[in-house]
Amino acid sequence: MKTTIMYILIFTLAFAATTAGLFVLNTKYNDVFSLDFSPPQEEIPDSVQAALADSIANMPDSLTIMIAVADSLEKELAKVKTELGAAQSQLQQKDLEIENLKKKIKTKKDSAYVAWLKSTRKLYETMESGKAAKLLSSISDNEARDILYSMNKKKAAEILSNLSTEKIKKLTSPK
Repeated sequence: MKTTIMYILIFTLAFAATTAGLFVLNTKYNDVFSLDFSPPQEEIPDSVQAALADSIANMPDSLTIMIAVADSLEKELAKVKTELGAAQSQLQQKDLEIENLKKKIKTKKDSAYVAWLKSTRKLYETMESGKAAKLLSSISDNEARDILYSMNKKKAAEILSNLSTEKIKKLTSPK
């Protein structure tokens, strides 16, 4: 009796599984029984198809719209490129002007420095060596070096002899 119940139970489960499988497959595919496993096609009513055709016919062509947008973007791009070229040329002009002004300023500074150096050198040459050495030790090394090297060699040597060894090394060593 147990085996009979077991056979009936297995048969019922197999039947239920097969029926459920056929139901699921029949909803997913067109016709499972004729082995047509293509997806099911839904029929669109004629009134809906006519409404869709009218709405599509009244819509503007998307390709035409895209071409018009592309044309306007190309025009805008050409305009921006022209403006960019003009801005770059202006920038180059300004850079040239800046370089010229820098050269003028440097020339003025150089000529002013040369004039200062000439007058200061004369003053130091007329001073006593000890006082000139004190004054040279209080100014920057570059200025002191310029003054010393523009002086008469004999007077420069006298002034150097009154400076400390460390200061002499700084002033006579290469920059």
